[in-house]
Amino acid sequence: EREGRGPVFLFFSVNGSGHFCGMAQMLNGVDYQASAGVWAQDKWKGQFKVKWIYVKDVPNSQLRHIRLENNENKPVTNSRDTQEVPPEKGKQVLKILHSYKHSTSIFDDFIHYEKRQEEDEVRKPAPNNGNGGGGGNGGNGGNGGNGGGRERRDEREGGRDGRDDRRDDRRDDRRDDRRDNRDNRNRDNGDARDNRENRDNRENRDNRDNRESGNRGENRERGEGGNRKEGEK
Repeated sequence: EREGRGPVFLFFSVNGSGHFCGMAQMLNGVDYQASAGVWAQDKWKGQFKVKWIYVKDVPNSQLRHIRLENNENKPVTNSRDTQEVPPEKGKQVLKILHSYKHSTSIFDDFIHYEKRQEEDEVRKPAPNNGNGGGGGNGGNGGNGGNGGGRERRDEREGGRDGRDDRRDDRRDDRRDDRRDNRDNRNRDNGDARDNRENRDNRENRDNRDNRESGNRGENRERGEGGNRKEGEK
């Protein structure tokens, strides 16, 4: 129980699966001294017992309308690990999990995962007990070597994570640069269009002024010619 306020229930969803796969009750606190040995990377510590209540695939589309006010009002289907679900929203999720008529469950995949686990066990290297090192001290040295190997592996993984972050940053920078270049091109095109329009307007004005000046000159000439004819008469 959590601080004397009742049992804790956990909703489970496999990342990228598109559905929730069940609900379980947490039976005890986390034992950080225990290790489950089921992780691909040997850096997750601790375990606790659960009692499964529902094991069924429920599509995200059935739950997406439930939004969590303690997670920026995002749908419950957008939750990350350990996201707390408020009691009223948890009851809504539970009601849908209970009533949904499912056709598949994670049990359907057990044969596949058990086979993969057996293959991983076969590929796993035999532990180095340091027998070639000469006695007990050699054994301790062997164990220390394994620990060092794990540390080096963790360092490599940390380096990969850092490279991935830098790669994401560079990708974001390139995207921003492209957006800035598009904005600059649009501004340049707008300026050029404005210049063309201004030049066209000036040319049209000049042509109109020239035509009007020509018409005024012709009218004067016709008027003077008429006056000369009347004088001759």
